[in-house]
Amino acid sequence: MDDPSSNGHLLTTPFLVTVDDRASATLDALFAQDTNQERRAWQWQLVAGAALVLAVGSMGLAYVGWFTRPEVLPFVQLVQVDEEKKAHMIDTAMRVEAYTPQEGEWRRMLAEWVLYFRWRGIDKPQAQQAWEWLDMFSCGMARTQLEKYVEVEKPMELLGVKKRQIALTNIFRSDMPHAWTVLWNELETTGPYQPIETQNSGTFTVGRRKVTTASMRMHNPLGLCVNGFHYGEANTEGKR
Repeated sequence: MDDPSSNGHLLTTPFLVTVDDRASATLDALFAQDTNQERRAWQWQLVAGAALVLAVGSMGLAYVGWFTRPEVLPFVQLVQVDEEKKAHMIDTAMRVEAYTPQEGEWRRMLAEWVLYFRWRGIDKPQAQQAWEWLDMFSCGMARTQLEKYVEVEKPMELLGVKKRQIALTNIFRSDMPHAWTVLWNELETTGPYQPIETQNSGTFTVGRRKVTTASMRMHNPLGLCVNGFHYGEANTEGKR
């Protein structure tokens, strides 16, 4: 981690104090030497100019400080829990990019991804949170696929009209590299009509993405993501 003393923000205070002291000393000397009205008018222009310099200098330092601030780098620390439920650190902490996610972490991510992707309810804030989550856990072609999906399905416009419950049945690795198969059942109700139950399957390719926001560091610190997908009813040829 960088030394905090190198943070650009810490350079702001001494710089501004130095400029302010020099400006004050100069103005005091000028007022003492001459009380001429014309000189005073010139001095007030100097005050305004000094204030402008200080304001611009402050903005410039704030700008530099923002872009030179130390980056928060997430690390992964492996721990092992013994029979007494005490955690013990294994090896040393490593950068997130160097960590290889375990199969359980991929399964958990895919389970939530499918649930948020296919679920339909009546609560708009909950639906918005689901799609914000999907945005953080999607990358590559999957982002384009989600955009097209929203155009057709309009998940935010059919709240309460179409309701869909999801029950996951299995998640396992596929034969293709970085690919997983997810099986789930759906129970869909549209308006007053009888519910329709279907069995579904999908293939999802996974990858990693850079963690760029505070929200991602909280919800997706490992940068797991779905890179592409196709799905449909089980035992059918056509998949979306």
